[in-house]
Formats: sequence, structure tokens, C-alpha cells
Amino acid sequence: MRSKGIPKDYLKKQERVNREEHLLQVPDIVPVRIIVSTAKDRKADCPVHINMHGGGYMLPHNKDDDLYSAAVAVGIEGIVVDIDYATTPKYAFPVAFDQCYAVTKWVFEQCASWGADKNRVSIGGHSAGGNFAAAICLKAAQTGDFLLCLQVLDYAATDNEVAFETKGVWGILTRFFSRLYVKGKRQMLIDPFVSPVYAPDDMLHNQPPTLIVAPMNCPFYEANKKFRDRLVKAG
Repeated sequence: MRSKGIPKDYLKKQERVNREEHLLQVPDIVPVRIIVSTAKDRKADCPVHINMHGGGYMLPHNKDDDLYSAAVAVGIEGIVVDIDYATTPKYAFPVAFDQCYAVTKWVFEQCASWGADKNRVSIGGHSAGGNFAAAICLKAAQTGDFLLCLQVLDYAATDNEVAFETKGVWGILTRFFSRLYVKGKRQMLIDPFVSPVYAPDDMLHNQPPTLIVAPMNCPFYEANKKFRDRLVKAG
């Protein structure tokens, strides 16, 4: 693991978790690898957080994700489930989204055996992972499959269509990532499960409490503000 710039006490958090890997077989979808980090001092009826990494739907899971998961698990004295979802260009929408949704259902099914509280299951992600988190919450509100207690959207790609309006290097990168995610079918970019900001009003009801982290230099900054405002208006 690269350690440059990472405080030693943060790196040592990996020593405070037990780490297991699982391969979940998802019907009609490619299997997905799951990394479960459990704090060694976890409490009974502990919380569970589901994490999805960023990388423009294209870059894979890496060791920094393991470090982040360990830090969160230690911080909540519980469990973090990290999803190593399928990436583009080999797999486009909806493969990774469907994988992440299936893993979320699986997590709720494991809570009893883990000694975790199914009423304290949260979800979050970064960039592309934040997109999956928001889309999963939208779908769950429709299906009633599970009820998440919190979603954390960290510079989330809530509007993949905005890439075509963004100038400079960010615009080039986001357009590249977005095109691959929908196999060049631009009309798909306004699908609510591809770009949650386009969800109709009725889809925004019954969403979990939401924390949005939106850096001002992020190409999704304005989209995240818009999504925030729409969630607030929906209650």
C-alpha cells in the first residue's frame, strides 16, 4: 500500500479490524467480490456501513479502499462492507448498480448472524460509488426491500449528463467516464438510476437522512446542490 501522506495512526487502523472476503453469486449478473471489515472491539447490535469506491465507473477497488473501510469500522465500532463492483468498459449500466443493490439486500440478510442491528445499516460512496448509493436508495423506496438509516454521498456523480456541459479537463474526463457507463447511449444519462438528480418528485419521497459532501471544484457540485434541495423539498 502507498503510505505517502497518510498518518501512521490512520494506517494502523487496519490492525484493529478483522477482514474477510466473499464472492456473492448474483442471479443473471456476474459475481461480485465483497470485503467485510469488522472492528475487533465492535459492540453488540453494532451498526453496518456499506461503502462503494469511486473511479468513474472504470477504476477498480484498491488498497486505499481497504484503509478507508478499516477506519470507518473502527470509528463506528462496527462493520463495513466494501463492494468491489464490476467496472467499465467491460461492464456497463446496469451491471454494477444491480450488483451493489444485491449486496445491500445480502447485508440485511446477514445482520442477525453478524450480531448487527438491521435498523442501523447505512450506505455511502464516493463519486461513482455515491451515484450507486443514491440510486440504491431511490430503488429501495420503490421496492420496500430494505430501509437504510443514512446515505452518505461524497462528491457523488448525481448527474452524469452534466459532463457534456463541463469545460476543461474535468469535462473531458467525466464525458469519457459517462459515455462508457452507458455504452455511448447519451439518452440513458437522464435515467434516475444513472443520474439520480433527474428522479421525478414521487421517487424522492421516503429517502433516508442524507449527508452530501460537495467540494466546490467538483464537476458535480451544482448537481449535488440541486439534489440536496430536491431532497429537502421532498421532506
